[in-house]
Amino acid sequence: DYYPYKNRFMDKNIYKIDLQKSTNHFIDLAASTPTSELFPVDSFKKAINQVLDRDGGKAFEYQEEKGFYPLRQSICKYIGDMGIKAVPEDILITTGAQQGIDLIAKALIDSGDVVYIERPTYYGAAASFLSRGAILVDIPMDHEGMNPNILENMVKKKHPRFVYIMPNFQSPTSISYSMKRREEILELAERYDFLLVEDDYLGELSFDNNLPLKHLKSMDRGERIIYVKSFSKLFMPGIRLGFMVLPRQVQESFEKAKWFSDISTSALTQKAFDVYLRSGEWKIHLEQLINIYSI
Repeated sequence: DYYPYKNRFMDKNIYKIDLQKSTNHFIDLAASTPTSELFPVDSFKKAINQVLDRDGGKAFEYQEEKGFYPLRQSICKYIGDMGIKAVPEDILITTGAQQGIDLIAKALIDSGDVVYIERPTYYGAAASFLSRGAILVDIPMDHEGMNPNILENMVKKKHPRFVYIMPNFQSPTSISYSMKRREEILELAERYDFLLVEDDYLGELSFDNNLPLKHLKSMDRGERIIYVKSFSKLFMPGIRLGFMVLPRQVQESFEKAKWFSDISTSALTQKAFDVYLRSGEWKIHLEQLINIYSI
């Protein structure tokens, strides 16, 4: 009745490129990380020094599982400008978005659970879900996003643990969902009572003001969406910083999963990024990136 993604995904030949047979000069497009020349080292160094001068040794203490509270406040303000309403209690700081995806797998998936994903999808998410014994079912996409008719037919046959999508600049296709398609997918989640995982790793990096980059989470009125956000592709990947906006019904299980994973994300990193956000340097950095990348 449904096509399990597992066998096809686990084929070692999928996505394999034999570099020995190719030229020695190539551009690696797999990592999709910004060049280090664009890293805002000087401004972030000021933020780090400010934290060290202010907090001393306390800058290296454990934080609560959900993360440094002032940073969660800053993030609420930041995503509030994106139309996403949240309070600090809804925010969970993660050691990169990949950890957020892994926490979803740990907190939500039992062996044999069905998860619907886009075809194609982000390799790291699929691998994490499979590691917990999920059965992945891939739903075809068109130029507007995941096909809602096929999704609905599959949901009628087998209720999913959740549906994983990337509405903005989907990886690896770079498709951004149309507004109509966003509304259709969310309506299905409400009608059939399932969770949506919205992975937003690059939503701010838009060069076209006409693109409907409204986040699904900003449209969420029924606590249906787990929003996962990374700063890696827009800031400096090595700091490993991301966050999640969690529906209230799953927050406790995610806190436990976070504690068992790494107790808490680096306190110094969290505190420094809080200073960086509050200073306005983050918005300046984003504007510079958009100007550079749009040339």
